[in-house]
Amino acid sequence: MMAYWWLNHAWLKEQGTNTTNYSAKSNNWMLLLGVIACLGLILYVTVLGEQGDIWALQRRIGTALFFAFTYVAQLLLLRQLHRLQLPAMKSLVNAMLTFCVILIVLGVLTLILDAWNEAWYDTVEDAFEWILTLLLQANFLLGYFVWRRAGWTLAFRTHPNA
Repeated sequence: MMAYWWLNHAWLKEQGTNTTNYSAKSNNWMLLLGVIACLGLILYVTVLGEQGDIWALQRRIGTALFFAFTYVAQLLLLRQLHRLQLPAMKSLVNAMLTFCVILIVLGVLTLILDAWNEAWYDTVEDAFEWILTLLLQANFLLGYFVWRRAGWTLAFRTHPNA
């Protein structure tokens, strides 16, 4: 996932050199938050299955970092894609935005449901978490299709004189 954010950063920087709507600040923040999100995921995964309060705290911190910073990084990505105003990507950018809106609405709904009836919410909490995760991850896939529609490809090359 770190590579995804780095590649988006490089691609948007390349696209931005041809437009006055490019924001280097947004692009740099997107990369930074995306990397921090990935570090949160690493923090979570390294202690998965461990017992004890300290490990549970580490998992909660990792989870919070991953979901919160990934979401904000996705919003910054959307902001930049919107600024590029490439017609071929408009429907994909709109789909990504729709997923982000649904994510925030469902996130607020989970808070309300938990406060309203904690016992009942505990019975459906996992379902909400899986839906939120699926929506968050779907934007990574849509990001790939944005690259594809924009004609951007990733290629590994060796130096001809090597």
